[in-house]
Amino acid sequence: MSDPHSGVAPIREEFLAKPEQAERKRKPKERGQNKKRSKVSVREENALCPAISVGKECPFQSNCKFGHDVEVYLSQKEPDLGEKCVNFETYGICPAGYKCRWLSGHVKLNEDGKHELVEKPDSKFGLTMLNAVDKNVQKKLRTKQLDLSKAERMISIVLGEEKPKSNDQNIQESPKQEVNGTRDQNQDQTLADNNDPKAVKEDGPESQATETPQKQDEGEGNHKVTTDGIHKQSRSDVLLPTLRPQEKRRIDWKGRKILAPLTTVGNPPFRRLCGSLGADTFYTEMAMCQPLMQGHQPEWALVRGINTEREIMPSGRKGILGIQLACSKLWQGVKTAQVIAENCDGADFLDLNCGCPIDLVFRQGAGSSLLESPSRLIRNLQGIDAISGTIPTTVKLRTGNREDHPVVNKLLSRIHQETNTSAAVLHGRSRQQRYSKLANWEYVKDCASNIRKLNEGIEDLPEGSLRTQPLAFIGNGDCYSWEDWYEGMDTGVDTTMIARGALVKPWIFEEIDARQYIDKSSTQRLEILQEYCNNGLQYWGSDAQGINTTRRFFLEFMSFFHRYTPIALFEVARPRLNQRPPLYNARDEMEGMLASTNVNDWLKLSERFLGPTPSRFNFTPKHKSNSIEEAEG
Repeated sequence: MSDPHSGVAPIREEFLAKPEQAERKRKPKERGQNKKRSKVSVREENALCPAISVGKECPFQSNCKFGHDVEVYLSQKEPDLGEKCVNFETYGICPAGYKCRWLSGHVKLNEDGKHELVEKPDSKFGLTMLNAVDKNVQKKLRTKQLDLSKAERMISIVLGEEKPKSNDQNIQESPKQEVNGTRDQNQDQTLADNNDPKAVKEDGPESQATETPQKQDEGEGNHKVTTDGIHKQSRSDVLLPTLRPQEKRRIDWKGRKILAPLTTVGNPPFRRLCGSLGADTFYTEMAMCQPLMQGHQPEWALVRGINTEREIMPSGRKGILGIQLACSKLWQGVKTAQVIAENCDGADFLDLNCGCPIDLVFRQGAGSSLLESPSRLIRNLQGIDAISGTIPTTVKLRTGNREDHPVVNKLLSRIHQETNTSAAVLHGRSRQQRYSKLANWEYVKDCASNIRKLNEGIEDLPEGSLRTQPLAFIGNGDCYSWEDWYEGMDTGVDTTMIARGALVKPWIFEEIDARQYIDKSSTQRLEILQEYCNNGLQYWGSDAQGINTTRRFFLEFMSFFHRYTPIALFEVARPRLNQRPPLYNARDEMEGMLASTNVNDWLKLSERFLGPTPSRFNFTPKHKSNSIEEAEG
């Protein structure tokens, strides 16, 4: 029996490389990450106008900086990569138009001898982008012209500077609020009114979009936390506008197959791939509230989703999509939540990241830094949940910042008692651990037991309490097989979240449904990579720029996907996520290439689906061990 803590995967002897093979193939490897990675965007030199490329008139006419002559453009365009365009074959229309690198599949010569785009009858592109915030809204954020008076007032209420005021118009009486057993005789305004811009007015002048309330920072310093001290920090004596139980959207978290928020690799094409393999709950990549409130377009691109993520999944459940936010200050989270609630059409829930261990995020006071300031964390959750209308709020946590000092169990009690958070996710590691050592599922089990007891006493909460629903509890950490998932469920959690395990083995969701290991052959794994590339071409486009983007994220995906070791090669029946195999002989040549740690081999794989790599293309892997040099076309 292998030791799960050893970090070495037990490979069957007949597949192990011979000593002389190992010596010949072994190369010196660096450790750590390439933190300053270059990214070259490959663009066409004689680019065609985007409007003209799809057969429309250009609104800029002679002022357009792009070319308008289709025939000249096609004469200079690089040769097609093939005859079958995945977009045209799937939907009968290609959004890239004349720019498509598979143009021959949907173009013809007309009577005048000129090229003309072809569309199938009743064709309609079936991929719809969700949460695409209008450029005018982003511009108003950059110029501080967006009306965020509702958020400003909500911040004042959360900080106890103002009490909710009833509006004589369009307001229904809500229950009297009770905080810490003290009745308040004033009627609360419901959050439904907060979603109406006419229902909330500031007494003072309109605030700017990114202005930080001065009084918010008072008393919000970083405090060292002990488990005994969490409850001693006084709860804010505030009354929050809240929806009645039937008005706040409910989510049934029990047994959901959740794909965790994954930086860089958790993009819509990958989420769509996992959805086709059985996942039914998705998160966007983590977005920082500060650049969002500055109207930073690349940051707003992170909150986007696609319609397939909210459709009926293979399991029969409707897919749901959450937007994950990271913030340090109350004003950042509340104002961002208002913008999302008013401008995003595909957010099923908002998630506050309180577990990110990255130094850059931690030093800004966001991510796992909030674990050191429980009162600030609670206020952020209260404000985001109050301003977000019917959209539920969730929170993602780690056990604490130090390995020997977990603080989350008692913090979860505060989250249950002082917020109406729909679900809490606990990654069973501390910030100090990052991803080393095994996740502490015993601690997750203790927290699950605590939450279960609190939920049983929900009927005894004071009248007017913010808590109108049970708090769902989700475990996370080291889930790499169907056995890991069901073992996690046995700890008493509502469901188990899957993160890195899905990057290495996206079909883990199929294994959970089948309750058995599925050993994908090299051919089947190539089909998965083909599907990922097709998803990328449909999302980013089948033109030169879209192919470049798809190739770059394909290589990011391969930095995890290559770690899969076929189950048939193991001595034991249950591989672990933290275990890496010694050098072994693959069962066929393609299996060996898929398992290669060299980024240049990944580049060759990309050329099977995306054509030759342009000479200007370069890619630096995240992990130094994958390549000593950059991969170039």
